[in-house]
Amino acid sequence: MNRLDLYKKPILLRTFITNDDEHSDEEYKTYSRAVEDVEINNDKFKKDSEFYEIIKEMIFEVDEEDRPFLYIICYTFNSSYNSLEVAALMKTSVEGSKNEIDRTILHELAMSVIYNIPIFPNHENLEEELGLYYNELYKHGFELIDKNEKVKKYKLADILIPNFENQKDDLSEEKIPRIYSYSEVNFYKNKLMEKLKNFDNAQYIINNLKDGIEKLSDQLNSPERNENKIQKILTNYPILFGTEYTEVLDKQSFGSEYEADYVLKRYNGLYDIVEIEASTLNIYTKQGNPSSQLVHAEQQIMDWLEWIEHNSSYAREKIKKLYSPKGYVVIGRSNTLTRSNKEKLRRRNLVFRDKIEIITYDDLLENAKLLLDFLSGNKIKK
Repeated sequence: MNRLDLYKKPILLRTFITNDDEHSDEEYKTYSRAVEDVEINNDKFKKDSEFYEIIKEMIFEVDEEDRPFLYIICYTFNSSYNSLEVAALMKTSVEGSKNEIDRTILHELAMSVIYNIPIFPNHENLEEELGLYYNELYKHGFELIDKNEKVKKYKLADILIPNFENQKDDLSEEKIPRIYSYSEVNFYKNKLMEKLKNFDNAQYIINNLKDGIEKLSDQLNSPERNENKIQKILTNYPILFGTEYTEVLDKQSFGSEYEADYVLKRYNGLYDIVEIEASTLNIYTKQGNPSSQLVHAEQQIMDWLEWIEHNSSYAREKIKKLYSPKGYVVIGRSNTLTRSNKEKLRRRNLVFRDKIEIITYDDLLENAKLLLDFLSGNKIKK
């Protein structure tokens, strides 16, 4: 259906009738009560649509008690001058509880969408409050009394914003082009900006992870591998350890005895500890025993965790939310491990459970690649 189809047949507007004796200074009466010198052109509007067809616009305002209402701007016929007029003849009621007033506002907003009536805030300071009502309208719906005199809840399906999640809806699916109120467009604009911001954040995370993977991979596979550069990459890209990490705190001391290579900060404000060993080191000896470097790194982590447990108050003076952190040991390369040693490392991590996790640089890189595939929506090959 095209919009012009709405006007193929003339629409009879049963307007109000005014005259030049109207008291222009008289306060606006509440909605559903006509001004004293205004007559209804018909004894009774046959249906809601006949009333809403004579409304030019509605204006959102709040009174001195912060109660919201809408001015109803109508087309009227002035019998004294035999001409059409536009006047703010009535307003919605502010009587009743807050819930009742809110229901009235939501009902009129819904009717404005259904009957193509623009709504404006009376001044810019009301934009946000009116936007909240639109949010409520599209999120939770509005109430109407059905033919059986029962209150039913309805939700509007006609919205301007495309559904970004499943991409099924777009602007071309609007059944009939219609007017979008200033406030409605503002509401949609804010929602759209929220969506775009989320997409921007998601894309930033993906790009940041992709950069970190590329730089770490280049260094690990470089014939001139530089351990200092590798450590700098881990400092600059905490996301390589997971999306929950936002920042790396370098060289944090615990008391006078202990110093951690890295402390990883999570989104929720909690922290984990990392001991970084060189990628050139062996994890197991030729005899299949844990290397001295691995044992030393594990002992470092255990010493830190024990110190934090016994000095929790002092530790949290330096780093807030340092509660039961997890410890990581990053050491060596996966290609130096035999199948037997890989199984030993797996069992070793099971023994430490959630306290300490030993990973190679290749493990770190591979986990980051899997995360990137997941975030990018790529299917992970099994």
